[in-house]
Order: sequence, then structure tokens, then C-alpha cells
Amino acid sequence: MKMMQSIGHGAGIFLLFSGAAFSSEGGKDVPAEVGVSFTQVGLERDMWFDGEKSPLEWRCRAVLFIHDRWGFWNPSNTEWQFMEAVDSTGRELSPVRFDLGRMDQSRDRGISYMEIEGFAPSLPSPGAEWVRLKGLLRVPEALILESPVYALPLRKGASVLIPLPGNEKGNTGKLEDVVASDDRPMGMLYFKDFTWTRKDGKKTFSVTVCLDVDTPFYLDEFQLLDEKGKLLSAGMDSYSSSGNDNSIIWETALEFSPTTEMESLGIRLRYQGEPEHVSVPVDVKLGMGGEIRKEPEKRKERRNG
Repeated sequence: MKMMQSIGHGAGIFLLFSGAAFSSEGGKDVPAEVGVSFTQVGLERDMWFDGEKSPLEWRCRAVLFIHDRWGFWNPSNTEWQFMEAVDSTGRELSPVRFDLGRMDQSRDRGISYMEIEGFAPSLPSPGAEWVRLKGLLRVPEALILESPVYALPLRKGASVLIPLPGNEKGNTGKLEDVVASDDRPMGMLYFKDFTWTRKDGKKTFSVTVCLDVDTPFYLDEFQLLDEKGKLLSAGMDSYSSSGNDNSIIWETALEFSPTTEMESLGIRLRYQGEPEHVSVPVDVKLGMGGEIRKEPEKRKERRNG
């Protein structure tokens, strides 16, 4: 195990692209634009619990973001990627290494985002004011699709065997897109646990939803619906997955307070479709205080003109 020792950093969000969006051509969704913003830059080293320290490295952190109709593909086979780095004195650093092998993402206000970190073993020259990063990131993304709604009675151990939606290109997630063959992939959807309590005069349900599959399938999240098909507002207590690419169990603990009595609960799967790779160009100067921009100089030139 190790602890991170920060030597210096600059904080803040530095926007390189206007934002993430999705579009369609002829009714078909096309890969969404990926935005990137740099949040930290500085010199850091790792410190191990035995007291040993790793060599000092130049590091930067960035956030990739995209409209949440799309998600970052996980697992990714893009793994290590590299960018050129030159400091303000003209010294070339070793290529900055980014790891996109595991894409852990979060969501907020309609945006999916994830943090990546870049490492350079060689350091900028003493007195260097900035480091310029230049190159391309190949980012894997996938359209988020939806399954039909499956109803389960509200009790522990309730289960249903479901056909798994396919993830082939053009899949819209509708019922007709469910893999149709005699040996179609199936999954077991079930309630591992179910309890209820009364909080502030309201009945609150706690349910652990699980999906057990033996074929490649990449779940994004479970959605809960009432008996009329209305999406329930549910808080997530925990989320986990275990297994490998061919045998996986997803498990999510959710809490919700229904407004009416319920005997069954609807479950809808949101899952990742066919992955696409998007090239994200990066050309940015990073000082210890963040990105160094040219816009103020341009505005000054316009005023003088």
C-alpha cells in the first residue's frame, strides 16, 4: 500500500472544449463529443508505509466528460496512452503516460465524467514556467441502452430469469432488440435482500438488486419503477460487481419511499451498447497555477485594432 505525497499543485477546472453533446444522423446516434478539463498539475512522489519514497514525478490530472446518454466503456482495452511534453525552456520531458485501462465514472446533472492522471518520470527544467502537452487521447464510449421493465414481487429471494439484451450495433434497447435465438443469453435478476422501516412517518424500503450473468454484458445501472411504470427516486447505498468478463454478478443496494402501497417492483436495466472510440485532441500549456491561455492577448489585440 502507498500514500500520495503532494509536492505542489494548481487547483481549478480548465476547460478545453465547450462541452459534451450527442447527435444523430438519419435517426442513428453517432459517437458523442468528449470534453476534457485539467484540474491539477504539479510535482508529486509516492510514499510507502515502510518510509521509502518513490522518485519525484511531474503529474497532471484531468476530467473527461460526456452527455450521460453515453458512458465511458469499461473495461477498456486502450490502456496506456502517451502525449508529448515540452517545458517553457524547450526541454522535452519523457512522454506523459495516461492510464485509460479502467474507466470508473460518475454522473451529475446530465453529465457522465471520469478522472484520469498523467505521469512523466522526467522533471521540467528548474525555473520552467509551464509544460505544454500535445497529442491525442483515444477514449472508448458507448451509448446507454435500456431493457424492458421486469416486475418482481416485493420479497426477499424473488427472482426472474430474463433474456439479456444484445449489445450489437444499432441496438436501441427495445424489446425487439433482445437477442432472439434458441440459445439466447439469459441472466438471473433477483432481490438478494429486502427490508422496510418507518422513517419520519414514511415507509422506507431497502432492496438489494442483483443480476447474475454468464455472458459478456455491461450493466450501467438498475432503475426502479412503481406498478404504474413511474420511475422511482431511489438513493444508492452501495454498488459492486464481481467475476470476470464472462461471468459477472452486479449488486446494488437501493432505498426508496413509495407514495402508495406496492406489491411488486419494476426493474429496468440500463446497459452499455457497442463501444466506439473518439479521438480527443489536446494542446495545452499547464503552469503550476493551471492552464495558460492566449485569449486575453487576443482580446487586447482586438481593442488596439
